[in-house]
Amino acid sequence: MELKEAIEILERHNKWRRGAEIPQDSPGELGIAIDTVLEAVMGKDEMDGTACPCCGSNKTYETRAIHCSRCAVTTEI
Repeated sequence: MELKEAIEILERHNKWRRGAEIPQDSPGELGIAIDTVLEAVMGKDEMDGTACPCCGSNKTYETRAIHCSRCAVTTEI
């Protein structure tokens, strides 16, 4: 996914989340958009973190928890 498309999806999702009468984007597409923007901001190497305990994806990032960009699970570390 191109960064421009990812940003458009996130902007549209935010409008929907705030109550706009527009269709909700699919969670899968939203997750890919989040991954795309995070990779652009953080750099790809920082996105390849610990495997998600729920789905096994390596598309995670760590703060004080593991955040999975694929299934949206947050796990304490």
